[in-house]
Amino acid sequence: MEAVLQAERDAARAVEQCERDAHRILQEAGERARRILARADARVTLVQVRCRQRLDGELRALHRRVPERADTSTTSGAENAAIEAAIEALAAELTGVAAAGRDQG
Repeated sequence: MEAVLQAERDAARAVEQCERDAHRILQEAGERARRILARADARVTLVQVRCRQRLDGELRALHRRVPERADTSTTSGAENAAIEAAIEALAAELTGVAAAGRDQG
């Protein structure tokens, strides 16, 4: 009888230890998830900053090549289409869509 009671106590202690271990593992996983999220957020922010800097540089270069017009309503449809295509190509390049599209096609 004493052996059965001792086995029950041992089993209860083992269950308690498993509960403590599970709680610790959950805490560690939560901390790791928060660190991963913070790193991902920092990386996304860095990519956004770099894209903005690249876009600003490209726009400055475009402005240097194309004289400013006082009245942009005189822009022809072909010029508008060319400008729109250039903007889309730059956006695709900055976001990596251009490379992904070439890989698929």
